[in-house]
Amino acid sequence: MTATIIDGKIIAAEVRAEAQIEVKKFVELYKTNPCLAVVLVGENPASQVYVRTKSKMAKEIGMDVEDHIKDINISEKELIDLINQLNNNENLN
Repeated sequence: MTATIIDGKIIAAEVRAEAQIEVKKFVELYKTNPCLAVVLVGENPASQVYVRTKSKMAKEIGMDVEDHIKDINISEKELIDLINQLNNNENLN
């Protein structure tokens, strides 16, 4: 059995390029940018890195990004209200 060596950086660049094409198609079709809305609760370092990376990649491919960073003490009602607000926001595509 022969091992296949893959280059993650090359594959990631290919995926980003394909996603960028899809974003352009979306913009042409709907005349608006797609938007990634992120809700992060708390200060978990791994989660912060994940959110920063996803937000950066979304911006690089032409998407709008809306980060909502909330304190760990946010109430369940406030969090649900925020999620409902984002779900009902027609400016978020």
